[in-house]
Amino acid sequence: MAIFQSPLFRKLLVSAFVLIAGALLVLDSFLTTGVAERETQSVQHRLTAEARILKGEVADVDPARLENWAKEASTRAQTRVTIVDPQGTVLADSERDPETMENHANRTEILQAHRGQVGVSIRYSTTLSRDLCYVALTFPYRGAASFILRLAVPLQELDAAVAAVRWWLLGTSLVALILGMLIAYVFSMRFTGRIRHLQSFAERLVETKASQEIWSEADDELGSLARSLNRMAAQLRDSLDQLSMESARREAILSSMAEGVLAVDQQMRITFCNESFARVTGILVPIPDRAPLLEVVRDAGLFDMLAQVLASEQPLKGRLELPAANGRSFEVQVAPLSASPRQGAIAVLHDITDLERLERVRKDFVANVSHELRTPLAAIRGYADTLIDGALEDPENNRKFLEIISAQAAQLNNIASDLLMLSELESDRAEAGKPERFFVHNVVDNACAQWNPRRACGMCA
Repeated sequence: MAIFQSPLFRKLLVSAFVLIAGALLVLDSFLTTGVAERETQSVQHRLTAEARILKGEVADVDPARLENWAKEASTRAQTRVTIVDPQGTVLADSERDPETMENHANRTEILQAHRGQVGVSIRYSTTLSRDLCYVALTFPYRGAASFILRLAVPLQELDAAVAAVRWWLLGTSLVALILGMLIAYVFSMRFTGRIRHLQSFAERLVETKASQEIWSEADDELGSLARSLNRMAAQLRDSLDQLSMESARREAILSSMAEGVLAVDQQMRITFCNESFARVTGILVPIPDRAPLLEVVRDAGLFDMLAQVLASEQPLKGRLELPAANGRSFEVQVAPLSASPRQGAIAVLHDITDLERLERVRKDFVANVSHELRTPLAAIRGYADTLIDGALEDPENNRKFLEIISAQAAQLNNIASDLLMLSELESDRAEAGKPERFFVHNVVDNACAQWNPRRACGMCA
């Protein structure tokens, strides 16, 4: 039956069994003891009364007829009759041959009778092989007052009474057991239903949309548990809402980052990567849950950096060129995730390919500008030294030398203006000017003058 499959019902049923069995044992002990005492007292009173009647008869019986009288008295009284002399020798017995019986001087009921009491004893008779109740009285016989008349009956009535009590206890116990089963069934069904309701409610606590409360008006332990679950459910829903909001916020931040983000666990399996990382490495999303890193990104440098951080639990920074990203350069920062339930590491990849290209352009630009500046400066210095060395006194060439120096200074000024223009263009602050006309042959003459100053001054005809 389904009801016996309920652990609560089985526990209640076992408790009922134990309670009934304990009560049965206690009642059996008390009732059987009481019934035995009552029946024993009734037998003792009956035997005492019969003994007092029979001792008046036996005083007049001839010694030769004691044996026959004992049997006749036994038939009339439905008891075993025994006559014992003052020395304990059995003179007559209604059940056995007196000559085969041992001395009775030390029997309990005999000793009590000799002290002037009604001798009473209950013991097992080896002669008849059963329990007997003995009652002994003294009576005068042939001038002696210490003869003993003893009556005995088997305790069959006592055993029957005890058996009747025990049958009554058994029937009562069966009724109590049935009632106990019914009570256990009712209580177990009631409590099982309430417990299953609480269990169902507790299992739905993780559902953020489950906003209902469990109904309970009972003022017992299960009612207190239901109210505690309601309070815990409200707190849990608030915590889940906050965690969901924080998780969505972090997910949005990480997904929208231009830098690639990669997280792995202790076994180097991918737990998270954003779209930037998937895009630069050419990974097809979504990535299988807990996919091994080497099966997704085959780059030994990145694997070694993550493995080193997992082993040392210290952050690490370096530069890598990922073949999977078409050889682009990245600045990689790796940090441990020791606070998470599953330890791991997170790597942030910042693409510095354009920065490195700009750095090379800047170096080339500086080298070119230095070269451009060195040429007019060298010309100015050369013509200045020529004028100082005596060409200043040469009326034919000194003016031309000064004009060349002025032209080279203008060239330096043009270079400086070009640098300012480039700076403004890079900062988007340059204003669009009107187009100007210029003669190309003048530019060519100036270039020739710069590279062949002797021809320009007429010294090389």
